[in-house]
Amino acid sequence: MQRTLAAHLVEGRTSKFVSGIKSQGALKFAWSPLFDPRVDLRDWTEANCSYEGHPPLEEGAVCELHAYDAPSRVLALEESDLLPVDPKLGSIRITWGEARSRLLAAARETAVARPRNSRRVTEEWDEEAEQAWLASISDLPEPEGDGPLISVVMPVWNRPAQVVEAIRSVQAQSFSRWELVVVDDGSTDNTIEAVRAETLTDPRVRLIEAEHGGVCRARNHGLESVSTRYVAFLDSDNSWRPNYLETMVRAMLHQGLRAAYSALRVDGGVDEPSLYRAYVGGLEDLKSLNHIDLNVFVVETDLARQAGGFDPAIRRWNDHDFALRVADIVVPVLLPFIGCDYDHDEDGDRITTRESSNWQFAVLDKAWTGWDRVRETVADRTAGRTSVVIPTYNDSSMTLACVRSLVEHRSPEDDLEVVVVDNGSSLRIANDLRAALLPYPDVKVVRLPRNLNFATGSNYGFARSSGEFVLFLNNDTVVRPGWLRPLLEEIRKPAVAGVQPLLVYPDDLIQACGTVFPARDGLPVHLMQGHPKEDAARVAGLKFRAVTAAALLMRATDVARLKGFDALYANGQEDVDLCLRAADGQGSYFSVVPTSVVEHHESKTPGRGTHILENRKIFLKRWRGNLPGPEHDLYEAVGLRIDRYGSSSPPLAHPIPVVVRVRADESSDGTAAGSASLRWSVKNPANAGPRGDVWGDTHFIAALAGGLEKHGQEVVTYRHGTHGAPATSFDDVNLVIRGLDRGYAQPGKVNILWVISHPDDVTVDEVSEFDLVYAASHRWARDMSERSGREVKVLLQATDVSRFAFPDALPQIERDVIFVGQARRFEPRRVVMDAIEAGIDVAVWGPRWEMHLPERHVMGSYLPNEELAAAYASAGVVLNDHWEDMASEGFISNRLFDIVASGGRAVSDYVEGIDEVFGGSVRIYSSVEELRELCDPARLDEHFPDFESARKNAELMAERHSFDARAATLVGDVAEFIKGNAV
Repeated sequence: MQRTLAAHLVEGRTSKFVSGIKSQGALKFAWSPLFDPRVDLRDWTEANCSYEGHPPLEEGAVCELHAYDAPSRVLALEESDLLPVDPKLGSIRITWGEARSRLLAAARETAVARPRNSRRVTEEWDEEAEQAWLASISDLPEPEGDGPLISVVMPVWNRPAQVVEAIRSVQAQSFSRWELVVVDDGSTDNTIEAVRAETLTDPRVRLIEAEHGGVCRARNHGLESVSTRYVAFLDSDNSWRPNYLETMVRAMLHQGLRAAYSALRVDGGVDEPSLYRAYVGGLEDLKSLNHIDLNVFVVETDLARQAGGFDPAIRRWNDHDFALRVADIVVPVLLPFIGCDYDHDEDGDRITTRESSNWQFAVLDKAWTGWDRVRETVADRTAGRTSVVIPTYNDSSMTLACVRSLVEHRSPEDDLEVVVVDNGSSLRIANDLRAALLPYPDVKVVRLPRNLNFATGSNYGFARSSGEFVLFLNNDTVVRPGWLRPLLEEIRKPAVAGVQPLLVYPDDLIQACGTVFPARDGLPVHLMQGHPKEDAARVAGLKFRAVTAAALLMRATDVARLKGFDALYANGQEDVDLCLRAADGQGSYFSVVPTSVVEHHESKTPGRGTHILENRKIFLKRWRGNLPGPEHDLYEAVGLRIDRYGSSSPPLAHPIPVVVRVRADESSDGTAAGSASLRWSVKNPANAGPRGDVWGDTHFIAALAGGLEKHGQEVVTYRHGTHGAPATSFDDVNLVIRGLDRGYAQPGKVNILWVISHPDDVTVDEVSEFDLVYAASHRWARDMSERSGREVKVLLQATDVSRFAFPDALPQIERDVIFVGQARRFEPRRVVMDAIEAGIDVAVWGPRWEMHLPERHVMGSYLPNEELAAAYASAGVVLNDHWEDMASEGFISNRLFDIVASGGRAVSDYVEGIDEVFGGSVRIYSSVEELRELCDPARLDEHFPDFESARKNAELMAERHSFDARAATLVGDVAEFIKGNAV
């Protein structure tokens, strides 16, 4: 429907557009990133939005549909009116006028740049126009003088036959005032002899013999030796048309040109048509694609030297690099005639077949980034500021999610700048992205005209940033709370070259926590990929030679010194290459900070893996013989040992280490080292990420893990959807905390099922799979034991005594009655609604309560776990209730244990065993009248234990019902089971 409305608006169908936006369907979605009719518009409707000939809308108004210039006659909207942007999208509001102006300017800029990505060749050539132009300059006067006016520089290496043909094409020129400088680049065949023979018969031909250093050095030798006004370039395997030099010199002299190029015909061979390169464009066009072939390029000699000649570091596309630097000084002009016929038959001796096509990206990176300027100004960057650089291509949704997370989890003291680099996205997505990011004042969007890959996108963004530190961040990432501070603390260590946060998949398994070289001269891999994130704690303090740049923090001075990522790599290996260059000979290293967590949707950008093989080839050619590895020490530091190696498919296969776990009670060589310690895999039914972090199951498992660790056990956890992950092969004990997820036993492990909720979902078949089964209910354990014919032990819920402890002194009551917990979506909690009916002034924390209660009762959507104990202790009464199936099956709420351990008083609905477990600190109500009486502030002493009795009940919680006590039971029972089942 959104696209339909936009089409109505653009095509002038005003009535249909107005009818559409007044419909109920149009009020169910955001019309654009800058207009959401679901936002409360009470302060923004009739005065700001009416239509000529139509009544004002009841809710909402038209907005700038960012890609389009809506006819102003349709709108009666003032420039100063604020657009109704969802507050979650940004920290400021934006006016209609500002948004419209900025978005239209950006859209026009993008539209102007689009033709620069068009093909530089055509299958058509207007010969009549060419002949007419040639005739127009044929009567121009001859250049004055009699000496050489133009020098031709021709590099050659091991091409004796071809170079003679090329020399002949120069000698066949209708223009005679030339000199030819042939530069031999250390040929090892008879090329020199062939050229020398030509010099004997034509004094205009000179030979320079040089050591082999590549085509750019050879051209520079020739450029240094000439003194003519103009210089032209001809490769040893090409030839000119006879009128080329005469036409170029005549036109350039007549028009006063310092740089010019002619058209070029490319022979397509037997089956393909010829192509013509005759594109008119300047520097900005060259910064997208090359359209100037060096063989038809003539420049003033002084200009060629001013431009710096040819860069020896550029192994291919060096003519493009040279043309870019010339065009940065003057605009090269196309002379509309064909000067050269190019044979496109790429034999094996040409640079085009010897060197990687990725060199085109290295050339464009130089032009866009401007490293000389970056290095000159790096000292002027803002101290303490962190610049986050996010390159993105053809995506707005993931990029926006990434930026939102940065804004949401930014502390007030953080000096954070965000630079989003649009890497040549389509016009629609580019405008979507700019519109979505307008409300963010500290986010800068810059654009490249085509996709120049991660390296150049990151480098370009870095060049336009201003921080002392720079974080390179993939657009398919989301930072989690508390991510920045630990990284900054680590990067300030002098020996640390860069820092990576812990990268996890959306399911909370490790994506990357350090890059290691497992084999000699082999490609690197991510350490512990696919492991539970608790394993990442082991990498703290380790020194890595490389990390991933999906999230990499470095000093801006180091990035400038190294000239950032090498753009020769096209979306692969550029990060490892940067790390190796950064640490090479510097004595520095890279760190991983596991307390900083970033979620990574790995390789979701379109076209991300296109150049994998070429990137590996480049990397190994550069670093083979100098790579770290095998880094057995890093594996051992995290409790693993490489047992053997597999490999990926050839060519350029990378090693796949097959690792085994080194138990805590054995040394790295497999021999016994001490007392037994088991690795416990605890299965959590909660979702991954921040959503699941607030689940009660997650807090329950965290407390239980702490208890198990106190008993010398190793504990890792798996969230919903990962319970069967391959990394579970390292575990000894499979402990399923039964919630929403059905439990499954895993062969070869001690399998434990602990039913703490959803008892009606648990079947006899499920129970029968496990070695040990527990339930947080006497009744259910008894009934299931009878039904299944096997023992189900009672293991009640528990409390975390490190968080819920009895206060040192009697606390002052701050609120008479409180409740902490979510409201069910379609049915509010009975105990809260009973309290409201009883006239009790209850204070409530939890999500969705605003749907059911007056605003004065709702304190917030979430009360942090670390504040619960104080809230319980300082309340007159804490209300509690149970799900119907939990109550009927005798499952006592975990919250009651926490309340009593904190010294609080609770009122709850009935569950079997409450009176016996809590010693009077929890009272049961059965009617609204009884609830009113139990919550009466004046009668608390009448209904609840005194301070000392409450203390004894709390001590009983710590002694019998703590997670430490539960862990002791589990560890003991597992030890007995292993002993009884030993072979």
